[in-house]
Amino acid sequence: MKIWLKKHHLLIITCIGIQFLLIPAFANSNSSFINSFWNTLGYGDYNVLTDWSEAGKVEFSILDFAGFLYIKNDYESIYLGVRVLDEIDNLTWRINFDVDADGGWAEDAKALTLRNQIFSYDDEYYLQNNPEAFSDAQQDDFTASMRTFTSVNRENTIFELKIPLQTNDHLHDLQVQNPETTIIGISMDVELDDSGINGTWKGSSYPDYANASNYVNILFAGPQDRKIPVFEEEEEPPPEETTELEEETTSTGYGYPPGMERGAATSFEAWIVLISIAFVTILGSKKRRRDIK
Repeated sequence: MKIWLKKHHLLIITCIGIQFLLIPAFANSNSSFINSFWNTLGYGDYNVLTDWSEAGKVEFSILDFAGFLYIKNDYESIYLGVRVLDEIDNLTWRINFDVDADGGWAEDAKALTLRNQIFSYDDEYYLQNNPEAFSDAQQDDFTASMRTFTSVNRENTIFELKIPLQTNDHLHDLQVQNPETTIIGISMDVELDDSGINGTWKGSSYPDYANASNYVNILFAGPQDRKIPVFEEEEEPPPEETTELEEETTSTGYGYPPGMERGAATSFEAWIVLISIAFVTILGSKKRRRDIK
């Protein structure tokens, strides 16, 4: 019996050791998330950043451009604010969507073009494994605008978009039936007209910027997730210009989903322990019954 107990304990320790070796592979996923918040202030109030004080926010850096991406939604639309901490011109700024969040390839894109301070926008789409963005022949279903303003004695440019969660273009546009149960991927890329230089935030490098393996995943909000606006944008210092974002959760709302910090690893660990104990206990019971007979 003592020999059996030693084997019993040794097996449990071995199972626990194996699970600690496996957990980092699950915990160190490249997936990262940004929280959207519920739209309560509406859209189109050009009073500095009043509209976006209630939105989810994440820092970005592309080429020499640093800024913030703002995201909020309701049951009909997703609202995006792309704030660049500088005056910009003569470029195409594209927002790419991995509609099915499969990490394979983006399906939808919104191109924002600024040439000689004349702003235009276009709905685009991708074909699988083709890096070229094609203009959608159907009428644009989203709206976009561009404006400049001064904050903390620094010039800012912001693109503001309102994109419907569902359209009649089922092949190329977002099709989010229930935002509270849907996740989509997002990235941005920039191409400078004058030099032809380009860069990508969270997508692959050119020409494969539509490769969605590194996209940030948007967690849509429900009415219960609305954020209480805090109008402190004027006191906000500009972020440091970095090429990559830290994966830890920050005050910008960037990190793991709510309540899911390393949640997958924790759940996996618990199941391994329970299964190991149950397996060893069953074997022990059978061994004892055979010994009694």
